[in-house]
Amino acid sequence: MTSRTYEAPGPETWEQDSTHCPRPLTPYLFDLFKKSFVRGFKEGSARYGLLFSHLEPALVNGFMYYRDSVVDPDDSEEVGRRFESARHGLESKIWREDLDLWDREIKPDSIRRNNFPTEHRARRAGCGWPAGASGSRLRQRARNGLPAP
Repeated sequence: MTSRTYEAPGPETWEQDSTHCPRPLTPYLFDLFKKSFVRGFKEGSARYGLLFSHLEPALVNGFMYYRDSVVDPDDSEEVGRRFESARHGLESKIWREDLDLWDREIKPDSIRRNNFPTEHRARRAGCGWPAGASGSRLRQRARNGLPAP
């Protein structure tokens, strides 16, 4: 048997994502995933005014690893934009708009395009949740008029 050694893909702390990716990924799948994943995190964190920018993914021996990437604290313009976005987001409760958009448009469209039968959605996604388990604490809190934790 060939032994494999772990070499960090870069400086700082890297963490294996054994929750979402418990099995090795192919380099092809990783390449498809990486750009969209980083872009989505960057857009979301900017919208909500987080000083956390995104998770930087890397593949080590086929397994997915991440490290945190934060906004450069020396970039005062970007830090200022983030503070303003955070203020606006909290005052106008933008997560409610996002949740409504998800429920009305994005989720139904994704289900329609992928044509997954309801009882197989969770299992086919490989997430390990029982079929039909779709509620989240954030959704429940938003529907009850409570702020996000």
